[in-house]
Amino acid sequence: MVIIEGKKEDVAKRLKQRFEYDGPFIDRILNVDPTGYKYVEYIAKKLEKIIPELAGSNGGLNVQQGQALQDLFSVIIPWFHSNVNRITEDDIWKSETIFRDQHGMVPNIEGIVRSPKDITQYENPQFIRALMDVVNGKKTDRDIEREAKSQADKIYEDDDVLVIRPNPIPHLVIMVPILNGVQLLKDIQVILTNILEKVNYIIF
Repeated sequence: MVIIEGKKEDVAKRLKQRFEYDGPFIDRILNVDPTGYKYVEYIAKKLEKIIPELAGSNGGLNVQQGQALQDLFSVIIPWFHSNVNRITEDDIWKSETIFRDQHGMVPNIEGIVRSPKDITQYENPQFIRALMDVVNGKKTDRDIEREAKSQADKIYEDDDVLVIRPNPIPHLVIMVPILNGVQLLKDIQVILTNILEKVNYIIF
């Protein structure tokens, strides 16, 4: 992962010298970095752009402005740190569509696609929030498998085989054994409108 690292104390000192009225806020917001150093420079660069736009060159955020920034960064920074390896190109483009419809163009979208693990590519931190919603909304194979199993009666199960009797639904999802267990063969559905009543068991 390519991340500009900076000592938190040095970054805090720099920000406080520039935004003399926002010292307590600066301390709080830099503390959202779960590592204590990896993301403080990113946060600082965003604040150096955002604070003058909201409160002037010397700072002086009001309570609501400070809380809004705190709420944003306290969510996206820990989330990015924990979930960066889950982000796919498809997630990015889905998020781009949602973000563009609500807020306009995503700055540096091509850079994000090329280097999704590099937080410095995310010029607008609000886009990380949109991306977070998309990634968190994905069902894992395990989630889908569990959901499929809940819609059928289990007849037999051991380490290698699962046999179920499907409930009367108009389709079923085929599942196949892969390596260490049963995994979902994604997006394959067989329509059984005419033959469903003849199906008694499904073996996984």
